[in-house]
Amino acid sequence: MTTRSVSYRVGYAFSGFLQPINDTAHQVGVATSIFNGGSTVPVKFEIRRADGTAVSPNSAPQWLTPVKGSPLSAAVDESAYSLPATVGDTYRVAGGQYIYNWSTKGLPAGFYYRIGVRLDDGSTYTVNIGLR
Repeated sequence: MTTRSVSYRVGYAFSGFLQPINDTAHQVGVATSIFNGGSTVPVKFEIRRADGTAVSPNSAPQWLTPVKGSPLSAAVDESAYSLPATVGDTYRVAGGQYIYNWSTKGLPAGFYYRIGVRLDDGSTYTVNIGLR
């Protein structure tokens, strides 16, 4: 008799960040979102099982510290948001969506920023947005 060991990884179905952010990695034919610098950007997504039903992770999704990227020249193409900013580094849940209200106050405008989430299944998802 032979004993074998196998390992496997179960992950969530992640279909991208939701509006008002254009997620160019998951949405075809959209431009990168450009927001007003100093505004509060609602960052939203959903976590699902392979069959499409909503799932609650064992631990809350973690906000990744934004990383400043290259300069941008595009004009603002998104509405201004003035929501209260999220405190801490975890997303909150509302209506099946995970939401983080990212305050861009004090960040240099005129640049792209990579923002994202780390899930408890070990996966990380990011999106680039611009601040003008």
